[in-house]
Amino acid sequence: MWACSSRASRGRTIREFILGTVLAPTLAAFVWFSVFGGTALHLQIMQGVPIADAVNADVSTALFSLFHALPWGALMSGVATVLVLVFFVTSGDSAVLVLGMMSTRGNENPSARVKVVWGLLISGIAVSLLLAGGVKAVQTATIVFALPFTAVILLMALALWRGVKADWEAEDRRDRALRRRLREMAGPATPPQP
Repeated sequence: MWACSSRASRGRTIREFILGTVLAPTLAAFVWFSVFGGTALHLQIMQGVPIADAVNADVSTALFSLFHALPWGALMSGVATVLVLVFFVTSGDSAVLVLGMMSTRGNENPSARVKVVWGLLISGIAVSLLLAGGVKAVQTATIVFALPFTAVILLMALALWRGVKADWEAEDRRDRALRRRLREMAGPATPPQP
């Protein structure tokens, strides 16, 4: 079966890649939103905790308002902060690596200098957006940059389809050649003797 060629997925089948990058995160997000969303709704409706007011005041801190209404809230807030930090660091590292690879013509190990330049550029853009308009500016920029990226995603889907098709055809040719060779090695079928 055709294996994905990205750095983290080399040697994995398409099925494994899809399970690991599409289904697992989707299930994790489903569990996350079910547990915390259900808890927030329960606290708001059944116990009168003003979670909705916290959301209206500032969406980015609403999760911490939920945690403060629960036992061990300070611990959960600390864990959530660490998780958010790890998410941003790994996302930034991945972005820097991919941009470094793209700007060095596909080199899988771009130099540290290239990665530092990309890291500084990304950080500079994020800081300038935050200073210019806060979180709203970052959200708007994300939406604006996402539109042209849809063309990139469509091109990636087309490239994946073409790659899988080419691999499928090559595997089919190998199978036909192997069957033909086995028939040649077996020789002509001789009729059974009476």
